[in-house]
Amino acid sequence: MGIEYTFDKERGATLVRGWGYLNLEQLLEALMKLNQDPDFDPNYQTLCDYTEVTELDLDPEALLAIIRETQKVDQRAGRTAMIMSDDRAHQSIAKLYEMLAAEGLNEKHRVFNNTAEAEVWLGLCDVRNIANLKF
Repeated sequence: MGIEYTFDKERGATLVRGWGYLNLEQLLEALMKLNQDPDFDPNYQTLCDYTEVTELDLDPEALLAIIRETQKVDQRAGRTAMIMSDDRAHQSIAKLYEMLAAEGLNEKHRVFNNTAEAEVWLGLCDVRNIANLKF
């Protein structure tokens, strides 16, 4: 269970991966750590892969807490795309977060069903090669 991130300087992206059990404290800790990393570039696009999350312990109040903290500490100018597991409950939580974030974070956060769609929205792939993407 946890969250890790790497920077893809070539594509201008922060790549986040979450797995196992995730809760509010872990997500806030990861956000703080990311924003304090000396290699962090706030102009990067962020791609979050949560397809390996097995349990997501977040209620609507936790989602609002994440948004409030993000407004306070998040320096990112880029967008954030999240890919969730196929679990319907996880998808529902992510969609609720997306709706709440649209109001508080100016629609910079979206949820996708697969990596290809997310990369297109973030501008991380050449759309001229979109015919080669697998959706």
